[in-house]
Amino acid sequence: GLEPSENGWQLYFERNIEYQIYKTLPDNLASYRHCQRPPTTLIYGSHSYLFRPRAIHYMQKKLSFQTKIIEGGHLFPFEVPEQTASLIKRIVLA
Repeated sequence: GLEPSENGWQLYFERNIEYQIYKTLPDNLASYRHCQRPPTTLIYGSHSYLFRPRAIHYMQKKLSFQTKIIEGGHLFPFEVPEQTASLIKRIVLA
């Protein structure tokens, strides 16, 4: 979320909330590699340390994920919300 600051607004995000979101990321994707699933795109920040190149390669090759890189860190949706929304729209409407 946002909160007022001297310069207008600043990002406000409680660590516990971030943790609650982070812990819902699936860590068992390999168990689904033989299942039918909808087209999937992983969007990640260019400066994020969340996904290692090896994990991204695995998702592309073994799970048929499309991948898109967007400028920013692991909180890129808060850093560049308009670009993130635009990218998601392009992916969904493609």
